[in-house]
Amino acid sequence: MLLLPSGIGVGGLTHAFALSISPNIRVDVYEAASKFTEIGAGISVWWRTRQVLKSLGLEEDVNRLLIFRPGQDRGEPRDT
Repeated sequence: MLLLPSGIGVGGLTHAFALSISPNIRVDVYEAASKFTEIGAGISVWWRTRQVLKSLGLEEDVNRLLIFRPGQDRGEPRDT
């Protein structure tokens, strides 16, 4: 089976990754942007979300991208 998701966001990417683990499913994700860049938008990663990412083996990959580790955000602006 081939799935072609587009415009799916973070949740959809996680879903696509989970489906791609199955040997019978091939997932091709398409993005309109020519490159990924920071746009200044924040993403909250809640406890349950971290548990799902951990179960998929993605927790460490996501943690490397975080400005604050879980439990460290105190709402203070970061130095730029």
